[in-house]
Amino acid sequence: CPMAHLDGGVALCATHCLTRTARQYDEHWPMRHLYDPHVLRNLKKMLEPAMPFYRSGPVPSWAAGASGAVAVDHQRLASARRIRDIDEALIRRMFGYSSVEEYY
Repeated sequence: CPMAHLDGGVALCATHCLTRTARQYDEHWPMRHLYDPHVLRNLKKMLEPAMPFYRSGPVPSWAAGASGAVAVDHQRLASARRIRDIDEALIRRMFGYSSVEEYY
């Protein structure tokens, strides 16, 4: 494994433009093949305990001022292959965005 010698990483100057960053994920090999899979794996580990909750039906929205429930795409969430899949299945819905592009 080419990353077996890495013990960790640091993000400096985290992005303020998620649209540009998302485009870079698609265009640049290191983002697509090193960063994205590693972060995705850890996100999925963190989300695993909540999966029964997401599967059970609509869940409370996290959007400011929202009082409704949100249907999480739990199948897409469980089978996510990219960070963008998690953003589509869970994050943009929970925060009330109509699309991943709007969220970014």
